[in-house]
Amino acid sequence: ASVPIHLSAGMRSRAIRTICCRKARKNRLYGDMNWSVKILCNRGKAVKTGQKPAFTEGIMLQLIRRCPEFAEGYKAYCRELYDHNVVFFRPSNPKYLEGDWFERTKDWYDRKEKGLVEGQPVSFHYWAVDSGRFIGEFQLRTEFPPKVMQDIGSVGYAVRVSEWNKGYGTQILRRGLEIAKEQGMEKVLLNINEKNTASVHVCEKLGGKLWDTIERYNEAEGDHLVRRYWIML
Repeated sequence: ASVPIHLSAGMRSRAIRTICCRKARKNRLYGDMNWSVKILCNRGKAVKTGQKPAFTEGIMLQLIRRCPEFAEGYKAYCRELYDHNVVFFRPSNPKYLEGDWFERTKDWYDRKEKGLVEGQPVSFHYWAVDSGRFIGEFQLRTEFPPKVMQDIGSVGYAVRVSEWNKGYGTQILRRGLEIAKEQGMEKVLLNINEKNTASVHVCEKLGGKLWDTIERYNEAEGDHLVRRYWIML
């Protein structure tokens, strides 16, 4: 049923207000959120209607745990990044994603979450989806060993090339920061190639504070400078 809400005079000129009350479900399987309400304003009054909010107009992004339903979407996403030679974030090589690859890799990812993979920090992997479409991924590492501090950082995320310039990068990182906080983290480290201006912009927009810049090397990016940012949660 509609619930009337009386707005202050200063709010009457606004046609639409969207309140996004994000509350993580106790069941973390899909990392889903309980969506809130949309307030439709009319002459100083409003009514509440249950509706998923759009972070950016048209976006209803979710971060979910890896699942077979989106395995083909993940494969297509990896292929796009490799086909366009995106070096700032390298997902799984698509040539290895054949047959029952999801089932074959599931145990490895499960063990990573428990810190049981030698040489790998505790890591959580999420896939970003919007209205049934695979958008990208988000990775969270909850410890700070040298590999995290010097190379990969606490957070890694990417958007498939066909979904660039739609605001998804910001929404993936924003939701990812909420997950990090739910994991009990107080801060996260983002290590960003200084040429990756899009990620630098998103990081700074969401509160990233530049710590320093260091020289690094890897096979995909070669010699490069890395800007290290802390985001406090």
